[in-house]
Amino acid sequence: MNRYFKIGLGLATLWPIVYLFIFLYNFVYLKPNRDTFDRIYTIHMITTLWSLTLIIYYLLDCSRNKRVPRYKWSWWMITLLFFSIISMPLYWYWYIWPDKVTTQEAGQSAYS
Repeated sequence: MNRYFKIGLGLATLWPIVYLFIFLYNFVYLKPNRDTFDRIYTIHMITTLWSLTLIIYYLLDCSRNKRVPRYKWSWWMITLLFFSIISMPLYWYWYIWPDKVTTQEAGQSAYS
C-alpha cells in the first residue's frame, strides 16, 4: 500500500466518528426542519453504506494481513465486526499505517 492510500483510508475511517458528532449536534441543538432532515437523512444513508464498506474492507484486510499475530486474529475480527467505529481507527494505526514489517511479523500468519 502506498502512503497516500493509507492516509486516505485513515481519513475515511475517521469520517463515521466525525459524522456521529455532527449528527448529534444537529438533532440536539439545531432542531432541524423537514428540508434539513432530508439532507441529513441522505448524508446518513451514505455514511451508513460507507461504514459497511469499511467494515468489509477491514475484515478482509485482517484476514490477509501478516502483521496481525495469529493469537489476536479472532479478537480483531470480532471487534472489527461489533465495535467497528472504535476498533477501525485502532486497527488502522497499529496494522495498516506502519511501513516496515519486522521478520517476526512476516513469519506469523492468521492461518499458520
